[in-house]
Amino acid sequence: MDRDIGLAVVDDDPLFLDYVSNLLALQGGMRVTCLESETALFDTLGTEPFDCILMDYDLGQNNGLSVAERVNAMLSDPPPIVMLTGGGSERTAVKAFRSGFSDYVSKRDLKVTELVGAVRGAVDRHEAAQGARARTEALQERLEFNATTGLYDQRFMLARLADFTAPGAARRFAVIVIDIRELATVRAELGYMAGQRLSNAFAAELRSQLSAGDIAGHLGEDGFVIIVDRPAALADVDTMVQRLRQALTRGFTLDRAQVHLAPQIGVALHPDAGTRGDGLIAAARPAPTGEAATVTAFSATPTAGDAETASPARAEAQSGQTPITQATERRKERRQRVLRQAKILINGRSTIIDCNVRDLTASGARLRVDSYFAVPAEFDLAIVGTGITRRVTTRWQIGRDIGVEFVEGAA
Repeated sequence: MDRDIGLAVVDDDPLFLDYVSNLLALQGGMRVTCLESETALFDTLGTEPFDCILMDYDLGQNNGLSVAERVNAMLSDPPPIVMLTGGGSERTAVKAFRSGFSDYVSKRDLKVTELVGAVRGAVDRHEAAQGARARTEALQERLEFNATTGLYDQRFMLARLADFTAPGAARRFAVIVIDIRELATVRAELGYMAGQRLSNAFAAELRSQLSAGDIAGHLGEDGFVIIVDRPAALADVDTMVQRLRQALTRGFTLDRAQVHLAPQIGVALHPDAGTRGDGLIAAARPAPTGEAATVTAFSATPTAGDAETASPARAEAQSGQTPITQATERRKERRQRVLRQAKILINGRSTIIDCNVRDLTASGARLRVDSYFAVPAEFDLAIVGTGITRRVTTRWQIGRDIGVEFVEGAA
C-alpha cells in the first residue's frame, strides 16, 4: 500500500489504547484512531473507512467475535480484523479464525514487530483478495459480453432481470424485446455466416440508439432485449419504441443481396406487466405479423465489407431485381459438387495436411480437414491426381470446414 494504513484500535482499556497508539505511531505508516467501545466503532464506521481493525476480544458486554459479525454484516466490503486478547487460548484463536478474523495477537509479552506484522499482513491479504475478485468479475463480464456485437449475452440479461425483480424490489423499469424474423430467411438462403454478419450489423445500429443507463443484450438467436432503468423515460416509453422502430427498420447490403429488416418491437413495464423476468419478456415479446422477409439479389458485387446500409438511390436502381432464391440457384449451377483429395501446403512444403475438396468454383473452394487446426491466411493447395497447385487465401473457417479463394495470377 502506497499510503498510510487507516487503523481503528478498539479496546475498553484507555491505558492500553494510549500505549498501543503511541507504539504504532513510532513505527510510521499508520493513521491510528482509538475507540473505547463497540458503539464508538459503529458510529465511526458510518463516516470513516478503515483499512484494518485491531480489536480486543473482551469488550465488556460483548466479545470481539459478535462485534466482528456485526461489522461483516454492516459493510459490503468489510476491512480485515485482527484480534487482541489478554488471556487467549488455542480454542479462542480457532473461534476467531472461524469468525473471519484475519489474524490473532496476544497482549501477553506483546511485541511491536509482531503487532505491526499482523496488521500489515492482514491489509496485504485483503488487497490481494480484492484484486483477485476484481479480475474474476472482469473475466466473468467478458464471458458474458459479446465483443463482436458489443452487447451482453442472454445469460447476463436474464440474470440482471432476476436481480431487478428479486423479492422486495420495488423499482419501476421497462423491458423492450426486439425480434428480427428475417434472419432465419437469410440463414436459409445465404448461409449461417451471412446471417451472423447481418445480426452484427443490426446490433451496431441498435447500440447507436441506446441512451446512457440502458442495458442491451441478445435474446435467443434472432432477438434482442433492452432494460430501460431510467424513471424519466418510462412515462414516454411508447415514444421510445416508435423511435427505435423508425431507426431500425432499414435496408442492409449483404454479399449479393439487399435485405430489408422490419424488426418487431414490444414493451412491458415492471411491475404492471409482471414481477418475474420471464413473465416480462413474454409480455413484451411482439406477436407475429405474418410478414415475409424482404430479401432481393443484387446484380453487381457490393463494395468491401460484411454488411452496409443500402442507400435509397441504390434501392431504386435495383427495381428489377430477381428474388434471392433465383440468385442462389445461379450460384449453385456454377459450383461443382466434388469430393477430391487435396493437400494443404504450408511454408512451401514444410507442413503438409490432407484435406477433401467438397465444393469447387472458378474463384475458390470449400475444404474439409480430418481434425481442426487454425489455417494460415495464405497457403498452397495441391489437388491430388490433377497436377494442379493453386495459391489460396483463407476467407473463413468454421470448425473443420474452410473456405478459400484462389489468388489471381498465382499458379
